Amino acid sequence: MATTEAQMGYPALAGVMAHPGMSIFKRFAALNARNLLYMQAEILLLERELDVIAGYDHTQNDDPTAKTYATSCEALMESVEKGNGMQWEKILNLREKLDAYSKQVSETKWSYEISDCRKIEH
Repeated sequence: MATTEAQMGYPALAGVMAHPGMSIFKRFAALNARNLLYMQAEILLLERELDVIAGYDHTQNDDPTAKTYATSCEALMESVEKGNGMQWEKILNLREKLDAYSKQVSETKWSYEISDCRKIEH
C-alpha cells in the first residue's frame, strides 16, 4: 500500500508512537520552571498589593467597617456593594492566580514523576 502525503509527518509519527513503549514527549522542563517562577512572582506582587490595601483599610479607611475586614469575611465580601471592595477584589484575583499556579505545579510535578513510560503502558 502506498503512503500518501496526508499519512506522512505527524500522522505517521503518531502511528509509531501509538505502540507500547514508543511514545516520547518533550517535557519543556526549563520553560515549565520559568513559567512557575513568573507565576510565583506575580502572586507575590499581588500579595504585597493585598497587604497594602489591607493596611490602608485597617488604619486609614473612612468606613469604620473596613477595620473589621481582617476578622469578618462577611463584612469584607459586602464591601464590594459599598464601593469599598478593593481588598475583596484583590483576594478574588489572587484566588484565580493561586488556583492556576497550583494546577501548574501539579501538572509539572506529574510530568517529572514519569520516569519510565512503559510503567503506565499495559
